[in-house]
Amino acid sequence: MSRGPQSVIDEERQERWTAERCATPSTSNGSKRLAQAIARVQHGGDLTPDLQQRPAKLKTEVSSLRVQRHDAHATNPTHRRCARQAHAAAMGATQPHRHMSSRRKRPARPAPSHSPRAERSRERILRAASELLAQTGEFEVAGVAQRAGVSVGLPFRYFESKSGLLAAVVDDFQLRLAKAVVYHDFAGTTWQERERQRVSAWVHFLFGEPIAPVMLGGLGGDSIAAASWQKGLRFAVETGARNIARGQRDGDLPKGADPMILAAAVLGGVQAAVGVALASKPRPDRAKVAKALWHFVRGAVEYQAPTRGKGAV
Repeated sequence: MSRGPQSVIDEERQERWTAERCATPSTSNGSKRLAQAIARVQHGGDLTPDLQQRPAKLKTEVSSLRVQRHDAHATNPTHRRCARQAHAAAMGATQPHRHMSSRRKRPARPAPSHSPRAERSRERILRAASELLAQTGEFEVAGVAQRAGVSVGLPFRYFESKSGLLAAVVDDFQLRLAKAVVYHDFAGTTWQERERQRVSAWVHFLFGEPIAPVMLGGLGGDSIAAASWQKGLRFAVETGARNIARGQRDGDLPKGADPMILAAAVLGGVQAAVGVALASKPRPDRAKVAKALWHFVRGAVEYQAPTRGKGAV
């Protein structure tokens, strides 16, 4: 490597120049320190005055000198750190060098895989949590992992916490209910024909779900799971409001009432009634419960028998 004008500096002069340069406070202005270094070297007769007129080239020479003297101080950490700070200041850096080891961040937890095998593991964990919840009304993550045949840490990888796992169980339940009942397009030419089938399907679905009593019973006060339940309930109310609005447009239901308020009242009543029925010992016949709830729904929305030849109640 060519050292340029610095090639005439002997090793003793290099050591003295570097020691003086590192002794300069690192918080001083870079250009001021550079000028001081130039003056000192000029005083020793090592550099010619014309180098003062070439600061950019001199900075390069100073950087080259820092690299060349690395071997002389390679065994002294203090000297290495001082040299790095001096080099950074000479090149106009605003901050001294920082050790990467002291700033190393903890690696983030890897995202769960979406491979078929990972999806099967996730489904086993959800099924195990649902089964334990249906049997005892609660669960522990370790028990879920043991029942699913996976490591204790795997549920945390997919769901992060016990509350996250419970919320996932709620979401899975709500999704199955939505597909079977809430979003299902029942056949029928009148609001009565469609919604009577929906009420019956709703009751039969809840009676056939072992986990339904827990879902309707408040979820043990877990706020995250309760938020998931309320989110699904809100979607169901919005769907019910659209069905009621359709019945009002078709003339099957009286106009004037707010469809959203009616849907919320009807859905809340149906959920509460089914919850009571599921908790009863022995349980009442589901067909009788569905019939009683249909009469409740029809009265709540003030359903009137059609007068346009669509059929009677």
